[in-house]
Amino acid sequence: MTKSRHCLVRQTQRAIPNQIINWLYTFGELKPAPGKVQELYFSKRSIKEMRSELGASLVDLCSKFWSVHLIQDQCGKIITVYWKR
Repeated sequence: MTKSRHCLVRQTQRAIPNQIINWLYTFGELKPAPGKVQELYFSKRSIKEMRSELGASLVDLCSKFWSVHLIQDQCGKIITVYWKR
């Protein structure tokens, strides 16, 4: 996974750990977004899958991160990560 400079700055500013980005790629749902980019996010289904794979206690401890979204370009380069409220 490749991150843009913008992503690296925003990830630091928004205190989003690399592990959450890894979990987005492993468990997250993918949907098209405006501007020919793709958005990754945690859905109810993906959180349920994480509980099964990683254990309920770990998933519950990290629950504050389930509102994190990721935008990537068509080549898979991460453009930005953000908190969706």
